[in-house]
Amino acid sequence: MTTSAEGSTDLPDSERQTYTVRETAAVMGLSLGVTYELLRQGRLPGLRLGKRWVVPRVQLDAFLASASDRGW
Repeated sequence: MTTSAEGSTDLPDSERQTYTVRETAAVMGLSLGVTYELLRQGRLPGLRLGKRWVVPRVQLDAFLASASDRGW
């Protein structure tokens, strides 16, 4: 397993358990700053590991599904 410069591993998405904030922002079509703000506010599910945020894949999938159900 190798690690990229952003700290993510080169695993297929189906095997990854977490996303970086940069990856989460890209999936959601948001800026990095907005994504960090949503994490700090608790409006986006994430885990703070020291100085680093990670977003669990299962929680992001559930968040996106519920947002879609609400018409966001």
